[in-house]
Amino acid sequence: MDNNNLHEITTDNNVPHCSAGRSDPVDRSSTAGWIDEVCALLADRGHRYVLYSLAEADESSISCTRLLELANAIQEAGSSADEAGPRISEAELHHKHLPRLEAAGVIEYDRREETVRYHETTPLRTWLDHARYTETGTLPNE
Repeated sequence: MDNNNLHEITTDNNVPHCSAGRSDPVDRSSTAGWIDEVCALLADRGHRYVLYSLAEADESSISCTRLLELANAIQEAGSSADEAGPRISEAELHHKHLPRLEAAGVIEYDRREETVRYHETTPLRTWLDHARYTETGTLPNE
C-alpha cells in the first residue's frame, strides 16, 4: 500500500480534520517510517496526553499553562487511582514533550510566547483517537 492509499483509508473514517491547506508535518517518505514515528509519539504517556489535549483544544494556538492543565485533567479523568501516572510537570512539558513533538513536526512551539500550535493530520488524529478511547474510554469533547 502506498502513502496515498493510507491517507485515503483513514480519511474515509470521517475523523475530524483541521489541516486544510497544509501539508502533513509527519514525514511520509515511507509508510513504515510514518507508522514508526506515530507509534514512537504515542508510546510515551506524556506525549499522548499532550496530544489528547491539543486535539481537544478549540483554539488554533494554546498557552503552555492551559495545555498543561488540560493534559493533567484528561489524565486524571481517564485513569483509575491504580492506573494514574504522575502528573506532567511544567519542566517535563517544556523540556521533554514539546521539543519532541516539535521535532516530529506535529506542533510549533513558541518558547518566547509560551504557546503551542497543533498541526493535526487525519492519519495522526485517527491513531490518536484510537489510543485515547482505549486508554481513557473517551473521545475529544465528550
